[in-house]
Amino acid sequence: MRKKNVVSVVLSIFFLLTGPGMAQNACAAIPAEEREALINFYNSTAGSDWNVKTGWLGNGGTECDWEGITCEGGDTVTAINLVFNNLVGNLPVSLLADLSNLQELNLFGNHLSGTIPPEIGNLSNLRELHLQNNSLSGAIPSNLGSLSILEKLSLQGNMLAGPLPRELTNLSTLTDNGSDFRNNALYTSDNDLRTFLNTKQADGDWESTQTVAPANLSIAETASDSVTISWDKITYSDDSGAYEIEYGTVSGGPYDSKETTADKNTESFTITGLDPETGYYFRVRTFSRDEDDRIYSDYTEEIFSATTEVTTTSTTTTSTTSTTTTSTTSTAASSTTTTTSVTTTVPTTTFATSTSSTIILPTTTFVTSTSSTIILPTTTFAASTSSTTILP
Repeated sequence: MRKKNVVSVVLSIFFLLTGPGMAQNACAAIPAEEREALINFYNSTAGSDWNVKTGWLGNGGTECDWEGITCEGGDTVTAINLVFNNLVGNLPVSLLADLSNLQELNLFGNHLSGTIPPEIGNLSNLRELHLQNNSLSGAIPSNLGSLSILEKLSLQGNMLAGPLPRELTNLSTLTDNGSDFRNNALYTSDNDLRTFLNTKQADGDWESTQTVAPANLSIAETASDSVTISWDKITYSDDSGAYEIEYGTVSGGPYDSKETTADKNTESFTITGLDPETGYYFRVRTFSRDEDDRIYSDYTEEIFSATTEVTTTSTTTTSTTSTTTTSTTSTAASSTTTTTSVTTTVPTTTFATSTSSTIILPTTTFVTSTSSTIILPTTTFAASTSSTTILP
């Protein structure tokens, strides 16, 4: 009887130590701030609409069994993998501030928007960061360069724009050809950074797929009501897209008007309907993709041009005056009267006089002419108001 009681007591103690309640307490060691960070992440990304959300928001101590969550030693979250799971919204700061032991964050292929919070630099144990194919926008925070043991960084296919921070060169532990920055609107003028990222880029070229502002914006032609601007088209021509031109009469804006080119292969555009003798400021940016997923580059520096004054057209009036001069030509046998018309053409202030020559045959009379007169042998000679030639 005693043996039976002893066995019962031992079994009772065993079940107390190994039963479900004890297992739950073992997992309950996850810090309260980590649990709160996960719940905040779920609510911030429309968790109720996730494709898979098994276990989420379960009782305390079950967090390590939630879909996509990995724990190390059952007492801290070390990985989140929720790829293609219909996450919508912003990355909450608490996720990045309170999960300090996170080694992998993989949210590839969702609908995350907003900027990458600078608090991401707090994840000092992070080795892999995969945020590709979302709708993240804005600049890459320089704090990302603080992830000193990061091995893989995937940011392609977002709407990230602006200059890349030089601090990324601090990511010396990135695997060569193991990261991806393509299909954004990123750029750099730092050759060292460009070379570094090409080394880490999966195919060795991150730059040719960026939607960037066109280079060498300039004034090509001006008129009284139009200005033609030109630029160098960008390298990236895949996806739909075009150039957007903004202009106004005040430097720095507001730019009250906007025009859009037909595509990204265009290298000039004429803005019409402008006011004469007026100064205008122009700037241009590029966009790619359809409207619901559109990505914009930064704007170019503005340029200035003034339209010309209106040109007036003068009218030239030409008048014609006809003058009739009568000369008498006498021959030995008879007398003939010849009428010569002299036409004077007057275009505005210039007068042109056209006359004809009169030849006087031998006669006993003389002829007075307004043009050159040639006198043949005769007993008399002809007098002329112009030059006279007397033949022998």
